[in-house]
Amino acid sequence: MPHRPGRPVWCESVYARHVDRSTVTTTQTHMGCIDRIGQALIDIEHWLRDVPLSGPLLSAAPSERHGSWSPPSPSPAFDERDALERWLADMTGRLAERAGHVPPPRPKRLAYAAQWLTALLSGPDAEADGKAILSWERRLRLIVGANAVTRMPGVCPGCDARGSLRHRNASDLIRCLTCGLCIEWDDYHAKVVGADVERDRGVAPSPTRSTSGTRRPA
Repeated sequence: MPHRPGRPVWCESVYARHVDRSTVTTTQTHMGCIDRIGQALIDIEHWLRDVPLSGPLLSAAPSERHGSWSPPSPSPAFDERDALERWLADMTGRLAERAGHVPPPRPKRLAYAAQWLTALLSGPDAEADGKAILSWERRLRLIVGANAVTRMPGVCPGCDARGSLRHRNASDLIRCLTCGLCIEWDDYHAKVVGADVERDRGVAPSPTRSTSGTRRPA
C-alpha cells in the first residue's frame, strides 16, 4: 500500500454492535495489526525484564542479523540487548524527528513509541517498523521461554534429594541442584518418574541408582 501521510498503513481492529432489548454491547470481531503492534510494544518491555544481562542465550540469533562469519560472542545476551537498544534508538529517533520532538531517553523509548503509535505507523517506514516490532516481540518471547527453569518432580537418583531437580526449557538435561547430577530427559522419565510410579503402586523401586547421569560443576 502506498504511503499516505497521516494515515496508518496497518489495518485497524473491527468491532460489531449487538443490541439485546435495551442493552447495546460492542465486541471486537477482529484484532487489527495496529492493536497487535501496540500490544507487542508492551510485551517487549515485559519480556525484556527476563532476558539475561550477560552470558549465553539458548535461542538462535535472529536471521536478519546473520552475515559473514565471525567468532562467537563471549556474551550473546549482552549483544542481544545492545541490538535491541540500537534498533529502538533508531526507530524512536526517526519518529521524534518527524514529530519535532526531542528524542526520548533510553528508559522511555518503548513508552514513547507506544504513545505515538499512530504517527509511527503512518510514516514512510511504517511497514518495516511494524514488522520489526512484531519480530522483536516474538524473538524475546522465545528467549525468555528457552531460559525458563521448571522444578521437576521426583527424587534425584544420585543423592536421593527430593525437590532439587530442575529443567531449562531449551535443554535435554535434568539437573540436580543438590549434587549437580545431570540426567538425560528420557532417562529421567524412565527411571525417576518410573520409580515414583512404582512407589505409588506399593512396589519397592530398584536399589540400583542410575549411572547414565554425569556430574557437572555447580
